[in-house]
Amino acid sequence: VGKPEWTLLEVKSSTKPKEEHDHDLALQYVIIKQSNNIKIKNIELMLINTDYIYMGPNYNKNTKKIVEDYNDIDNINNDSINKTNIDVTELFYFVDRTEQVQILAQSQIISTLNEMRDFLASLAQNPIEPRIEPSPHCFSPYPCPFFSYCSKLESIP
Repeated sequence: VGKPEWTLLEVKSSTKPKEEHDHDLALQYVIIKQSNNIKIKNIELMLINTDYIYMGPNYNKNTKKIVEDYNDIDNINNDSINKTNIDVTELFYFVDRTEQVQILAQSQIISTLNEMRDFLASLAQNPIEPRIEPSPHCFSPYPCPFFSYCSKLESIP
């Protein structure tokens, strides 16, 4: 019997897919794929649905009505009342990124990981601090926490 197939799912507090999401997913995909223990069938993002409307704590999604008389709650199937107050099936939506992530993994991520492994292996033989000039890459997609440290090094001859 073959291996079970899994969906790689990344949950983001974003409302639409972003380029950095695909990079996150591609890195995870490559690492999982190289482990040979898990077969990935789909790669998806779970994002915030901006069309979702919170209906309040007493909303019965089966009847699509708000229970206003608390005495009636005992007469209603408890499963039909949303105890969390949020309908997570409506709050989020899924975006399939399988094709984009697989292409990115093959075209960039695998070679980048190999370069990183080679670099780390070279440091094991000659442990020196890398000198990388500060540039716009220090702020994309997010600000680097080492920017001030590297900027100080730039002024040292």
